[in-house]
Amino acid sequence: MSEDRDDDKFVEVWRSRRRIRPKIEKNWVDSEWAKGRSQYLTFLIRIRDEKIAKRIVEIQNKLSAVPCVDPFPKEYLHITVKGCGFLAESKIYEDDILIENSQKIISQAKEVLRAFDKFNAFLSKLTLSSDVVFIEVHDGGKSGELNKGLQTILEIKNMRFDHPNFLPHISQSTT
Repeated sequence: MSEDRDDDKFVEVWRSRRRIRPKIEKNWVDSEWAKGRSQYLTFLIRIRDEKIAKRIVEIQNKLSAVPCVDPFPKEYLHITVKGCGFLAESKIYEDDILIENSQKIISQAKEVLRAFDKFNAFLSKLTLSSDVVFIEVHDGGKSGELNKGLQTILEIKNMRFDHPNFLPHISQSTT
């Protein structure tokens, strides 16, 4: 995915923001999406830079004045690369991943990830969707390439936000 394509997607998010009506979830495990499941397998890039994390926490503190905003802990700040599904003992829902298959999926992912070098990311505007406040991430399409690479090799269902719909971001809080 090129940087221009990312920019176009962010522009569309900004155009649609006036139509957004936040869905307020008090506990995401109880949400319709989670269906009571709590362990979600995802590949992500952790935010370990203290200066960046500190600035994000400052923003979260301001956002938390709004009653429906629930900031993520500093230790959880990340750029999602690929959501995989919920870990489960048995497959009930389409997005369930059998726990017994998780190590195989992780091994497959390591093969993809070894082919990628470090890259820089530029953090931009704060924006929102119907269920999350996030920071735009512009990285020249690198995290999108990671997403696409993982889709190609992993033997799991692709998610609706995977390539070509992948949009790199750092989630701030849920609404």
